[in-house]
Amino acid sequence: MPNGRVPHFSRALGEKWGFFARSARTKSGVKQRGRAQGMHTGMSTGKRSKHTKKDWERFSNYKQRGEWVELQFMAEAAKRRLAVSKPWGDTQAYDVGIEHGANFLRVQVKSTTARSGAGYRCMFMPNHKKKRDYSLKEIDLFAAYVIPEDAWYLLPAVLLLGKRRRTMAMLCPVVRPKKKACYRYEPYREAWSLFTKSRAELAQCSVPVSSAPSHHKAEQRIPS
Repeated sequence: MPNGRVPHFSRALGEKWGFFARSARTKSGVKQRGRAQGMHTGMSTGKRSKHTKKDWERFSNYKQRGEWVELQFMAEAAKRRLAVSKPWGDTQAYDVGIEHGANFLRVQVKSTTARSGAGYRCMFMPNHKKKRDYSLKEIDLFAAYVIPEDAWYLLPAVLLLGKRRRTMAMLCPVVRPKKKACYRYEPYREAWSLFTKSRAELAQCSVPVSSAPSHHKAEQRIPS
């Protein structure tokens, strides 16, 4: 070019593209630092999707979820210094054995995520592949886990397998229900002290109808 001069419009264009290039490098650096920070902290730097599944929703079938719930129960029992055992295979009617002193209690583990009104519906029926129902001769306690609320109900089997067979129970760990009858199982919420009782003592447990315990207490008084 004459006299080595750069036309005015060329300088303006160069400055414009230079601005875009610097801006792109800055944004790229921010993204890279964000990804690096996410890798160091082990956390996502983006917003959580509204459709993100909860832990218990990631299992491909109910059997996998049931095995996970059994592990949760065994961990809770071991944390309370209870001796835990697992029967070999699936031929036994109970899922977990609990030892305390001279006592050995057979526990069938159940779980629920089915919200219904003020509580959660929990089913106490055997697997559809099993041809016979549960029996008091084979099970001493049901451990029912309300998964969304992280709440355990330790129910003596006689409450569900006694004179009146109950295949479903309403468990209300959060909201106080309107009907008093829905409180019947609340005294057994987090009732881990039941594992210190013998089978004969558990067989004498009854279902309270009129009690209305607080929803803020983790340990409830067990009716005799």
